[in-house]
Amino acid sequence: PFINKNRARGFNYMKEPTAPGNISGLEAKLIVLLGLSSYTLVDSDKSRAYTKNSFLGHFEENEVSLLKSRKSKKKKQEPSQRNRENVDYINDAIIESYFDYIDVDEVSIDYTDTTANDKLLRKLNLFQKGELTEEFLRAGLELENYQVGKPKDSKDYIVAYNSDSESQWAEMGHFDSLEDASKAAILLTRFLRDMNLSSEGLHLMEHVLLRPQVSQKKFGIYLLDQDGNRVLRSAGLYDYEQRLKIIEQLKPHLSSYNNYSVEITDTKDFEIHFSSPDGKIKFVSVTANPSVEETHEQLEELFSYLSDAEVITPYEAKLDYYVRNTTDGPLVPESFYTYRITMLFPAWTARFSNPEFRSIAEEIIFQNQSASVASNILWLEIDKMGEFEKKYYQWLSYKREENADKEKLDEAADKLTRFLMDLV
Repeated sequence: PFINKNRARGFNYMKEPTAPGNISGLEAKLIVLLGLSSYTLVDSDKSRAYTKNSFLGHFEENEVSLLKSRKSKKKKQEPSQRNRENVDYINDAIIESYFDYIDVDEVSIDYTDTTANDKLLRKLNLFQKGELTEEFLRAGLELENYQVGKPKDSKDYIVAYNSDSESQWAEMGHFDSLEDASKAAILLTRFLRDMNLSSEGLHLMEHVLLRPQVSQKKFGIYLLDQDGNRVLRSAGLYDYEQRLKIIEQLKPHLSSYNNYSVEITDTKDFEIHFSSPDGKIKFVSVTANPSVEETHEQLEELFSYLSDAEVITPYEAKLDYYVRNTTDGPLVPESFYTYRITMLFPAWTARFSNPEFRSIAEEIIFQNQSASVASNILWLEIDKMGEFEKKYYQWLSYKREENADKEKLDEAADKLTRFLMDLV
C-alpha cells in the first residue's frame, strides 16, 4: 500500500535524509524490484519504512577505505593494498605443496559470536592496512579464490588469495591454526558480501529542487536563431515575474535593425549586442567570435529571423530561458529543472558493475517511472560518488534550514548543478 499510494511522491527535504520513510515513491518501489540492500527496513507499529544511508559511509564505519583498482599493463591488481610493496606474495610451487582450498562443511563457525569473529577478521591484512580495492570487493566474494596452508618454514597458517585478475597468490593474514585461517577466509567473504550489499542503492535527485526561488533575480532569457541555437542572452537577470514583463516588452523591438550592433570585446573578439531604445533591455552574444565578418553575417541572419523578414515564426519559438545561481556560475538551461530527475547508482559492486544487470535495472526504471518525467541514470565510480554525496548532503543541510543563508544555499545548489551537468 505504501508503494502504490506514494508512487509519485517526492521526499521531504525539510527532514533528515536518513529519517525513516523519507524517500521518494519511485525509490521505494525500486528497492523491492531491484533488491537494494543499502536501505534499512524499519518496522514500527506495523508500518514498514525504509531508511536511506550513504553508499560509502559503511566503509568508514568498518575502518577501511574503498579504493579504485588501478589497472596495469600486466593486469595485476592488489587485493587490499595501495601499492605492491605492501603485499607479500607466495609462489605457485608453495601453494601446490602446502595449501588447499577451504571446505565449508568442515569448518564450524558460530556467527552469533560477533566478538570472536571480529577478532579473527581484524588479523587480516585488509584491516591492518585499512584499504580495500573495488576489484577485491567483487572478486573476494568467491571462496574458491582463497587457499589456506602452512609453508614448510612458517610458524603460522596463512590465508592466500588469487583471482583471474591476479598473476600471483597474495598473503591475506597469518593465524595460529588451520581452523582459524579457514574461518577468517569465510568471514572475509561474508564481510565483502555485506559491503557489496550496503553499497547497493541510489540517490534520486529532483532537478526542480535546485532551481532558485522565483523571487530571486536569477532568471534570464535566450534569443534563438533559425536552427534553435542560443545566440544571444539577456545581459541582466530578473526575478520570475520581472522576466515575464520583459518578454512582453521585448517583442516589438526585435524588428528594428537599429537595436542591433556588433561590438569588439576586451579580448579583440566580436559580439552581437541588442538594446531597446530606452536601454532597459539588453542582450549580448552567448559566445564571442574572432571573425568580424562572420559576426556581421550572423547578425544579418539573426535579424532576418527575429524580425520575421522572410518567414513568420511564432514569438515563443524564438525564446529560451536560463538560470544563473551565482555570479560566476554557468548559464543553466531552464529545461534542466523541468520534469527531470537524475538517478545515481554506485558502479563498484559485484552486481552493479555487471553490464547485463545495469541493462535490466535501467529497463525496470523506465517501466516504473512517471511518463511525464525524463530521467538520467548514472553509474558513478568511487571518487565521483564521494564527490556527489559531499555536495548533496551539504546542499540538503542548507535546504533544511528555515532561515537559510540564500547565498550559501545558491552556492551549494550551483555546485551540485554543475556536477550533474558535467556528468550528463
